[in-house]
Amino acid sequence: MEARVGSVGVLVLLTVAALLSGCAEAAGKGIPALFVFGDSTVDTGNQNYITSVIKSNYPPYGKDFNPPGPTGRFCNGKVANDFLADFLEIPRPVNYLAPEAKGSRVLTGVNFASSGSGYLDITGALFGVLNLTRQLDNFGIVKKEIISQIGEESTDKLLRESIYLISTGSNDFVNSYNLNPILQAKFTPAAYETLLLGTIDTNLKTLYDYGARRVFIDSLSPLGCVPEQLVLAGSKDGSCIEKVNVPVKSFNVGLQATLASIRQQRPDYDLSYVNVYDPLLEAITQPEKLGFKFGNTACCGEGPFKGLPCVNPISDVCDNADDYVFWDLFHPTERTYDILSSNIIKGSGLFVSPMNLEQMIAKKP
Repeated sequence: MEARVGSVGVLVLLTVAALLSGCAEAAGKGIPALFVFGDSTVDTGNQNYITSVIKSNYPPYGKDFNPPGPTGRFCNGKVANDFLADFLEIPRPVNYLAPEAKGSRVLTGVNFASSGSGYLDITGALFGVLNLTRQLDNFGIVKKEIISQIGEESTDKLLRESIYLISTGSNDFVNSYNLNPILQAKFTPAAYETLLLGTIDTNLKTLYDYGARRVFIDSLSPLGCVPEQLVLAGSKDGSCIEKVNVPVKSFNVGLQATLASIRQQRPDYDLSYVNVYDPLLEAITQPEKLGFKFGNTACCGEGPFKGLPCVNPISDVCDNADDYVFWDLFHPTERTYDILSSNIIKGSGLFVSPMNLEQMIAKKP
């Protein structure tokens, strides 16, 4: 009799556990983690732990964050990966270099991004940043940490079902090639593009080998339209600098072809191209259409178009950052990131292809 009661009790407990597990999976979007790689467009504080001149750990950065204050984001508030994590209803990825990036905290995602970095190892090297190669190496370290906690089979499942965001490449152009006569002498623009795309091909295949299957990769933005470039070119009317944008547009075409090639080689690799260029160009050139007042002038900075660095306490800071496409000389405002992240989440094929985030979630990996 006692044995029978015990069996029934075990059965009840197992049933309750199964129901609770089912409720847990039903809650949220069913995505276990978000892993982020890239530069200052997605860095949420790794740079705070690096000896580098590239910092945003001072006011007025973060003035509209919750709670207000600098976090290491080059923004007045949230960046795109914050919006993605909030949509997925999972914790925002912990910064890889932060002391709390250990134990169960890494199971819901890690941010490896480093401001000033790029696809190439040489980009940002003088500033001590973590290039994409290093970021991927660090992802490998985190994978081992996850295996030590939940085992190889569960780790493979977690990594396969997670979402990955890569946002980088701008520094490879504006802070490396465009300002480096040695690189320009060694590589024609076409050869440099080939070098970048070959590096991307290698990086994405490395990420695949680690277990990633669901990746969003940002295009380059219209770099010739950002306040910094307008100042460097001595723009008088704020028109975009086409000689900067031409190689960017060519790179974006090449990036789409590279992703298509990898997808063909690895049919189970869901690589989605995120078109940042066109929606940001529209916001810059037609700000009123999207509810902005200022397209090519930053909220915080100095000089024409506020295209010089945002430095406390000397820089002029706008009252309402939501009126501006750009927060500082190079980086968008929180409101702009909200628009761009919405394109990733539910945008049409004009903004993200072949799948947006909602569609990728609906497709089982």
